Amino acid sequence: MVNAPFLETPHCQASQTKTKVVILIAGGVSLTTISTTLEPFQQANKLLGWEKFNLTLVSITEKNPVE
Repeated sequence: MVNAPFLETPHCQASQTKTKVVILIAGGVSLTTISTTLEPFQQANKLLGWEKFNLTLVSITEKNPVE
């Protein structure tokens, strides 16, 4: 039988540092685009088993001054 060290369980430690991700939502952006942007971070958190990526959505709205 061939010795296959790559089949052994790797011993490594992942950094437990959280990463804050702020996503600016511009006017007219579709929900599909927002979902597509969020999905990789959510899946990474799920695979890691903890919240590595802390997601925050922000938007800028303009207010028309009353004349």
